[in-house]
Amino acid sequence: MTLPNKTFSRNPTHINMLPKGCNVHRYQIMDVLNADSCSIVYRCIYHALKRQYLIKEYFPFQWVYRNDDGLTVQVDPQAQIEYRWGIERHLNEAMILTKINHPGVLRILDYFEANGTVYIVMEDKVGGQFSQVLQQDKILSEPRIFRLIEDVLSALEATHTSGYLYRDLKPDTLYCSLDNQTILFNFNAALALQRRHKYVTAFFSPGYSPIECYLTDGRRYGPWSDVYAFGAMLYHCVTGAAPIEAPTRVLDDPLRPAEVVAMGCYTPVLLRWIDQSMTVRPEQRFQSIAEMRAAINFV
Repeated sequence: MTLPNKTFSRNPTHINMLPKGCNVHRYQIMDVLNADSCSIVYRCIYHALKRQYLIKEYFPFQWVYRNDDGLTVQVDPQAQIEYRWGIERHLNEAMILTKINHPGVLRILDYFEANGTVYIVMEDKVGGQFSQVLQQDKILSEPRIFRLIEDVLSALEATHTSGYLYRDLKPDTLYCSLDNQTILFNFNAALALQRRHKYVTAFFSPGYSPIECYLTDGRRYGPWSDVYAFGAMLYHCVTGAAPIEAPTRVLDDPLRPAEVVAMGCYTPVLLRWIDQSMTVRPEQRFQSIAEMRAAINFV
């Protein structure tokens, strides 16, 4: 089969984003909030209710392009299987979000398939990505760190209690709400705790994911996996840089501990708590969010 003369792109700012004013189902696109390699998040308005929402469109730039109508998503014939897998992942994300009721997790209002892809509609209470805060401030003050800890631990605890691992905690998947609360945004990597089969799809973000996330043995995953990712993100917040990838730490760990890099800038107990959270061996980390919270409450 010969492809039409269209260009596939890995650039999330590609022209294939939906134009302002177009309609998707009952929602009218206003502007783009964010885009990554797999999806685009728009602000939209539902005129019948006069309410503003966020709508997330599955659009993996390397596999698809926008048709001439400006709406329909066309898929590279050689990527049909991968694309359908992505559709299922995004529908799974929507179903997960309907089960988690917590102010630190964006509430889902609607989801549907249209234009050859899937859309998730969520409440709009976000300001910007947490990664933008780090890019601007480099490191965070200790009071801001403790506010972040409280927000994220509470949201992760609700996620785990609902039966899921978040599995993709990093600055790009956190957003700041309009009242400066940090919220979990992207659940397309989430994994059901009771379905940790022998084989799962490996899903990792270099620097933030623990060693077990590089493996396909789901039995090695647990709440301690999210503990590592949060510790790695906090390491970034106190040192100004993401830690090195977990696989490079296995044999001879070259990572300088937060207690050393950020000495004198933060409470020593906080830095040791961060270091323990991101220990390479899973059994040496905090085993649950409750255990993690109990340890930091001594500070």
